[in-house]
Amino acid sequence: LMLSREGYGIFYQGPSMTQLIKRACDDHPWDFIIPLDGDEFLRVPDRATLEAALADLDPASIGLSEVVNYIPTASDDPDELDVLRRIVHCAKTKPDTGSKICKVIIPGAVIRQPGFSLNEGHHGVCIDGRPVAERRLEGLSLAHFPVRSIDQFILRTILCRLAWSSRSDYNPSWGWHYGTFFKQLKSKPAVSAADLTAAALLYDDIYTGSGQAPVGRALVREPVTPAYDRL
Repeated sequence: LMLSREGYGIFYQGPSMTQLIKRACDDHPWDFIIPLDGDEFLRVPDRATLEAALADLDPASIGLSEVVNYIPTASDDPDELDVLRRIVHCAKTKPDTGSKICKVIIPGAVIRQPGFSLNEGHHGVCIDGRPVAERRLEGLSLAHFPVRSIDQFILRTILCRLAWSSRSDYNPSWGWHYGTFFKQLKSKPAVSAADLTAAALLYDDIYTGSGQAPVGRALVREPVTPAYDRL
């Protein structure tokens, strides 16, 4: 575990993560790098399943893992501090459309190529500005917990909106949902449990594209079981 701190508040996620990944591979010849945000957890039954999925990747391609969004509800136990034990419902489309936007898993051979860079949001990889071939991986996915409490949602919305918009090269398509949440907070500062559910479902719209077409959606109880006893 290595901790580092950036001295600026502007959100340069792609360049920062690219440098961290390169540094990691300089320190050790890793076979794969899995860039995870703090609110993402691998959904895979065991290490053997993970290794079997990665074994199908060739050195010139990156893997894509589907994102499963977990949704807070009014029935969640407010006294349970552990997010994985408190938020146990995920959103599923009917029929299952899968993720339109996935997260990357990167072979070390790709990282060691000159001109390697990770895209914003960990959604793609380029070599000298050209996208690397992608392959969806079966048998694993990411559990995503973007909305966890009222305080966390308010802080995330304000800080991420300011950090994104502070970039001189800001593209309005990056983090546009924070702009939506920011406007909602301005008009309605008091956030309810229902607001948290709606915000998390917007994340699901982004990843599944279900906001673009009329599809059914349900919340399914499918807990991510922690490997530890208690926090």
